[in-house]
Amino acid sequence: MQDYRWLVVAAGLVLPCSSGAKAAAERWPVSVVASYEIAFAGVKVGWFKFNSRIEDRTYSLEGRGKVSALFGAFKWKGKTESSGRVERDLPDPRNYSFSYKANSKKGGIKMAFDRRKVTQLEVMPNKRRSRKVVPLLAEHLRDVFDPLSAIMALTRADAGHPCRKRLPIFDGRQRFDLVFEPAGRERKGRDGAPPGYICRVRYVPVAGYKPNRVTRFMSQTKDIRVTLRRVPEAGVSVPFEVRLPTLVGDAVMRSRKTVILTADKRRIAVAR
Repeated sequence: MQDYRWLVVAAGLVLPCSSGAKAAAERWPVSVVASYEIAFAGVKVGWFKFNSRIEDRTYSLEGRGKVSALFGAFKWKGKTESSGRVERDLPDPRNYSFSYKANSKKGGIKMAFDRRKVTQLEVMPNKRRSRKVVPLLAEHLRDVFDPLSAIMALTRADAGHPCRKRLPIFDGRQRFDLVFEPAGRERKGRDGAPPGYICRVRYVPVAGYKPNRVTRFMSQTKDIRVTLRRVPEAGVSVPFEVRLPTLVGDAVMRSRKTVILTADKRRIAVAR
């Protein structure tokens, strides 16, 4: 659970779909507050909360999560933040940070960006990396998003299917792509809403990873799923559920409630 990217993917999707650079900044909600439950093998083990704020083409994103498993023998909590500007309907990150505590161990990452290029990187603790890790090169730090800003890129509007995206991501340790592909629709919507879109997500490691059993499993599985439900009156897509298979069971993050403040100051609550 020290790897935060899957929690980010789950909660960070609650961002707007709009068209054009100016329209994107104007139509995106002023704020979004979303809460999720995390379950493993059918048992509730934690929660995740996400907040976003977008004003005057500047955005700030924050996520917090907590997990307790094995009757409290394993405890993990983390926080991640990202900030930047909206440029030509895409996020242009400036700063990113992530910190965690797993039982008695602590760690974190801080990054600075300039035009989607990583210009500063601090990893704590700064341990010597194993020779088995696929080396990170300078080219791997260009044209990338941090994990939170990547989700803004996912939800930008275009004429294509919402599940046809490829996101280049660097989380401070690994450079990887998340590839979203259509996997059908829900059988029915909720409260008269249209059925949600089901996206199949492929994890494609590029650099900074160990080619071990876990990496092979995650890169080969076809069972990672994200279900997106649209809120037309707010112009946003809300992730209702993220399902992540592991070697020992499925981890599921499911929406509890999302509260949206639109650009025209309307408050919309979306409960599960």
